Amino acid sequence: MKKLFYLLIFLFLHSIIIASNNNPIEYSIRVKDSETLYEIIKTHLYNTEQWRELLKYNNLKIPKDIIPGSIVKIPVSLSKTRFINIVNLYGKVNYLVNNNYHSIESGNQAVIIRETPKISLGSDSKCELVFDSGTRFTLLDNTDLAVNNYTKDITTWKTRVNLKKGAVYIRIPQSKEENIILDTIKSRVVVKAGLCYTKIYPNGQQKIAVYRGKALIKLGNKKIDLLEGYGMVISKDSLPQKTFKLPKEINIK
Repeated sequence: MKKLFYLLIFLFLHSIIIASNNNPIEYSIRVKDSETLYEIIKTHLYNTEQWRELLKYNNLKIPKDIIPGSIVKIPVSLSKTRFINIVNLYGKVNYLVNNNYHSIESGNQAVIIRETPKISLGSDSKCELVFDSGTRFTLLDNTDLAVNNYTKDITTWKTRVNLKKGAVYIRIPQSKEENIILDTIKSRVVVKAGLCYTKIYPNGQQKIAVYRGKALIKLGNKKIDLLEGYGMVISKDSLPQKTFKLPKEINIK
């Protein structure tokens, strides 16, 4: 119990450190021959009206300052490409992006800027995925997670993931408009705001717990709202008739 308490304290302090960092995540592109500012913002920015912000970010004054061969930095705050920051708490994390395998170990971190990454943890490992929307996933031992769809428009963030095995603890900022769709072999969990935890056990059972907000649980043609402070266990191919009240202390084991 003490280990869990210290882990939650560490996650809280770590989130403050990341939130206080004013240097936005960015990536760079090399301007192609005959490529214009309009083509760049159409490809990389989710709001084409923000071309002035892009010029200012790159210390450029007018569109003609972008010339073939030059490097243009795209900040995450403007980009339509979603970002995931993998913060490795301890152990080893493997991830697959565009058919390339990567791994990070204790004390390191990585930034994924491409679509459909797959993250895998072995035993005695934990890591946190910090999405550019502010949502955080804490992944626990022996967890496989795939990010299938990761998009945003001007007002709403949409993330669709597939939990193949293991456990994930989802925290969505209360100030964000975000839809998290978590698919498993048994069910679909739709989380719009709050704190939600789900785990797939080796015997195939799935536990879902909502500590803040609510989640919509779907299985086949049936669905149920799981309210704040309640949990359920899906053991068969149907939704359970009863839910159970959660203890006040968060337990993510």
